Amino acid sequence: MRNKPAHRGAWDGAKLQAVPPAASPSARITSPAVVNDVDAAGTVLRGEVEARVSTSEEADGYSRSVEGLAIQALRVGLGHGPSLVQTISTPDLISNSVLVRFPMLATGAIGEDTILAATVVAVPPRARWCGIDLVPGMVIVYGPGAEHTAVNPEGLSFSFCGVTLDQVEHRGSHLATPINAVPRGQVHALPPTAHTHTLRRSLLDVPVLARNGVSSGSIDDMVLTSLVGALADDDRLERVGSGSRIDSRVVVRRAIEYAETIGRIPRVREVSRAAHVSERRLRTAFDDVFAVAPSRFFRAWALSRAREMLVEADPARGDTVTRIAMSVGFNHLGKFAAAYRSAFDAHPSATLRTAA
Repeated sequence: MRNKPAHRGAWDGAKLQAVPPAASPSARITSPAVVNDVDAAGTVLRGEVEARVSTSEEADGYSRSVEGLAIQALRVGLGHGPSLVQTISTPDLISNSVLVRFPMLATGAIGEDTILAATVVAVPPRARWCGIDLVPGMVIVYGPGAEHTAVNPEGLSFSFCGVTLDQVEHRGSHLATPINAVPRGQVHALPPTAHTHTLRRSLLDVPVLARNGVSSGSIDDMVLTSLVGALADDDRLERVGSGSRIDSRVVVRRAIEYAETIGRIPRVREVSRAAHVSERRLRTAFDDVFAVAPSRFFRAWALSRAREMLVEADPARGDTVTRIAMSVGFNHLGKFAAAYRSAFDAHPSATLRTAA
C-alpha cells in the first residue's frame, strides 16, 4: 500500500479525506493468549480470560471490533494505518484498549444494565467526547443507557471497561462503601482525586496484568474495587450534558437515525422536525457534539454510504454509479464523482468495477 499523507484535520476544508479500501480481518485469540500493548505478540494468561485483537482501516470494522459498547463510526480523514482494538474479557468485565489511526466520528449507547468507565491516554487536538474536550488522564464514567458521542482524531488512545450495575452495587455493599452510582442516562467526568487515579491505573493495568498471568478474579476485583472507590466521591462528580433541556447527543442520535431510515442526505428542515427540535437547536447540537454543521456531517455520511453500496454492487442487477449516487441524495453526478474522488482517492466507477 502506498504511503498516505498526514491527516490535516477531520473537517479541514470542505472535503472528506481518502479512505483505504479494505479492513483486515480481526484475529480471534482464545485463552491463553493476549496482545502485548495492542499490536505485539501475546503471552500466557491464567483463569477464564479471552483476548481479541482487531485491526481495521474501515469505520464499520472498527465499530464491530469494539466490544461491550454498541457504536457506529464514520471515518472522516486519512491516517497512517489501521486502527487497533485490544479486547480482554473475564467473567465480570470487558476491557478495550484502543489506538486510533484514522480520524472518525462515532455515536453509541451504553447497555441498560452497564456502567462504563473510560480513561484517555494520548490526546491529539480536537479530541472530544460527549461535547467536552478531552485532556490526558481524564476519567469519564457512563451510567446505564447513556449516550456516547466522539470526535476521535488520529493518534487518540484510550481504555475502557464495562461492568454491570449489579456488580458495582454488590461490591459497594461488600466493602461497606456507600455510593450513589452514576444516574441512568448520565455521563460524569470524575474529579482528579486519589480514587480517580487508582481507577485510571486499574483501567490501564488490565492488559498488563493479563499479560503477566494474573488471574481473571484478581483483575475483576481490582477494577470493581477501584470503581466503587471513585464513585464514593460522587458528590464531586461533574456531569456532562444538560439536565435542563434535551441533550445534544440525543438530538444527534435522532438525526442520524432519521437519515438512516430514509437512506439519503436529509434537508436540515426535515431532520429538525424528525428530531423534534428547531433548526437552530439542531445546528447547535451538531456543533456541540462534532464541531461540524449537520449539512457537512450528512454529506460525509452519504459518501460513506455510497461507497458501501458501490463495494457491494452488482452491475448485473442494474447497479450503476448514477443510480447509487441519486439514491443517497446526490442529484448532480459530476459533483458526486468529484466529492467521491476527494473522499476516497478513487473514481466511483473504479470502485464499481472492482466490486464486479
